[in-house]
Amino acid sequence: MQLAFIGLGKMGLPMSMNAVRAGHDIYGFDLDRAVCATAKKQGVKIAPNLQELIKQLSAPRVIWLMLPNGKAVEEAIFGKGGLITILKKEDTIIDGGNSNWRVSANRAQRVNEVGLRWLDMGVSGGTVAAERGYAMMAGGDRTAFRQVEPLIKDLTQVGGYGYFGNAGAGHFIKMVHNSIEYGMMEAIAEGFNLLKNGPVGKIDAEKVARVWNHGTIVESFLMEMAQQALVKDANLNNLKGYVEDTGEGKWAVEEAVNHAIPYTVNTEAVYARFSSRDNGDFANKLLAAMRNKFGGHAFRKK
Repeated sequence: MQLAFIGLGKMGLPMSMNAVRAGHDIYGFDLDRAVCATAKKQGVKIAPNLQELIKQLSAPRVIWLMLPNGKAVEEAIFGKGGLITILKKEDTIIDGGNSNWRVSANRAQRVNEVGLRWLDMGVSGGTVAAERGYAMMAGGDRTAFRQVEPLIKDLTQVGGYGYFGNAGAGHFIKMVHNSIEYGMMEAIAEGFNLLKNGPVGKIDAEKVARVWNHGTIVESFLMEMAQQALVKDANLNNLKGYVEDTGEGKWAVEEAVNHAIPYTVNTEAVYARFSSRDNGDFANKLLAAMRNKFGGHAFRKK
């Protein structure tokens, strides 16, 4: 199928290249000329601006945004010369970033009012999913989902995608997913902190992670990321124990509070990230290292 990606960063670039490899007709646009050059070498057809990008596509067009949530998405759709002024009825906008689900539901209403279709697409798997395959969770227009499903199927692992209903659903599910991720990462990090500082003596944490990731109940992708971080630097001496958050964990806690839904573990995981900014212990260093391994997220060096 034919589709254009706007945003060729650490997620959009490999997604666009994988789509080309799968036989799709892929166009792209990004303000960064270097990433555009990289994409072009891999078969992505690069446009110099949004207007030219849209001109090259056949109706009904599909535009997939892979942009940081917030202002970048808003400007791309509703800003001066944005998509809403260029696209035609029955064209589709997909937001594949980590936008707030309530904002996505509102954006869907606004684009629907001018005859455009909308999908909010939760995309999981981090930067390593370029090789392993992504998981995707969609909310919005069912017709638009059916139109883009062949590409989604090619980009995801077997069984790794689904349509979940109204606009906002895709990003709501991704928000909860990321919040669970916070809780799981915190549990792993605290466990290794106990191993490192407990009463048994020196324990090879990397070896523990490797063993645990072969047949145990806690075997997981996140454990694999922990093992990769520890094999590179067993004591994580090069890291500050400062753990960023990208917002989804906080949003999930807010939803739980607003609806009086118990959310203890994942709430504590969010608070642990806040406290990490004044507390550089081993657990927080491992959290920062795991985030870097699976998602390419920045970390602070000493």
